Amino acid sequence: MEVSDARRLKALDEENRKLKKLLAEAMLDAATLREALGKTSDAGARRTAVTWTIKEKGYSQRRACRLIGMEPKTSRYVSTRPEDVGLRARLRALAAERRRFGYRRLHILLGSEGVTLNHKKLFRLSACGGLERPVRQS
Repeated sequence: MEVSDARRLKALDEENRKLKKLLAEAMLDAATLREALGKTSDAGARRTAVTWTIKEKGYSQRRACRLIGMEPKTSRYVSTRPEDVGLRARLRALAAERRRFGYRRLHILLGSEGVTLNHKKLFRLSACGGLERPVRQS
């Protein structure tokens, strides 16, 4: 073996070491993200993880979505649903005033105030609005 061959071998060994280190870091990132997410089906949590991966780790959107297990289209989705801040506040006030009322009775009270609202939307708002657990009545 000549001197030039030895230098070339040393350079190849150094490059191989760097590549192994990069691969180990990438595998660690993937394992950490998968462990943090678990098997969640919540799109919001996955979207947050994709955004974090893109900002903090510098991954492309396609790579981050593949890592999390989410379609890029889902990650780009922006809801057009209104916030219903006033309705949520009124719902909280009614629920605090009438503690034993479930979401169906609150629906009747809101209807008597002139608020037209689908009972399914009211159930969602009461569940997400921080009220006590809404009980579906059969």
